[in-house]
Amino acid sequence: MNLPETVRPSAIVPANAARTSPAWAYIRSLSTPAGRRAMQQAIVLVVELLFPGALPPSSSRGRGGNLAERFDAAACLPWADLQPGQAGVLRERLQGKGYAPATVNRALAAMRGVVRQTWAAGDIDADRRERILHNLAGVAGTRQPRGRHLSDEVRAAIYQACRKDDSVLGRRDTALLALWEAGLRRAEVVAVQVADLTPEGLRVIGKGNRERIVPLPNGYADAIRDWMSWRGSEPGPILCRCDGDLIRPSMGITTQAVYAVLLKRLREASVIVGRDLGRVTPHDFRRTFVGRLLVAGADLVTVQAIVGHSSPATTARYDRRPVEHRRKAMEALSIPYGRPAVMTV
Repeated sequence: MNLPETVRPSAIVPANAARTSPAWAYIRSLSTPAGRRAMQQAIVLVVELLFPGALPPSSSRGRGGNLAERFDAAACLPWADLQPGQAGVLRERLQGKGYAPATVNRALAAMRGVVRQTWAAGDIDADRRERILHNLAGVAGTRQPRGRHLSDEVRAAIYQACRKDDSVLGRRDTALLALWEAGLRRAEVVAVQVADLTPEGLRVIGKGNRERIVPLPNGYADAIRDWMSWRGSEPGPILCRCDGDLIRPSMGITTQAVYAVLLKRLREASVIVGRDLGRVTPHDFRRTFVGRLLVAGADLVTVQAIVGHSSPATTARYDRRPVEHRRKAMEALSIPYGRPAVMTV
């Protein structure tokens, strides 16, 4: 697999050439914006490891600042020329760089997707496809999960920060927090529509195009109803854009805007409690939601259905409750062992 000039940093990448590539075909096959972005980053990582210096340098505008440019350059590679040996080299380099198993497997999965699209386009035969895929097999292993279980104090302080803001934004952000607290992913939060509010709960379409109903009892429904009384029932996203006091029901907010809201409210919450509350991400609310349901006695399969995971094993990995919870659980058990009598001579 040799590099054409189109992937050299000094060259201009023709957009039409990139968009017709198997790499773009694979990205278009993914169902969520977050999944597409993650796999674009994975493919860029693959090219950086196989062909150092082949892509435009990473922008200083923050994480993934020029991802689109770098991915388009990667997409222009002659993927039909990829050989089984190069796939094996890639796997070795991913492991040799010390990446976490999840990062390695994401990159290998992205490459398997590109290879299958290359075969689907008729550019490689089934025999070479299988030999390449054999060298892109996933790796075993796990690492301690990232993220945190948010304490009741942290959650209450962020709610208080939203409620202290008596403006339109304060009410919208309270509804946003309620959706986080219901275990929605960031992409799901911005995607839910007014039409998704049903008598049974909130209709959510998540990863893998899987639809679920998330019940909204108690304060969840109250926070959303309060916001909807301001927003109105016009069709569109539940969480819409607000310019001052002007509500724009047809204009949604982005996942980046969601994160900006969290940072703003977290700063305000830190002032309220008089100390730094530490780093909090939108996904920490989802992790905390899983832990709170388990504490409340929900079984793992029920929690899996509510949060939209494909496997209970994935749900179990979301549990970030402190070790104290495990200690208390163990204290409920005992073994039939008594302290032996002291021997005397």
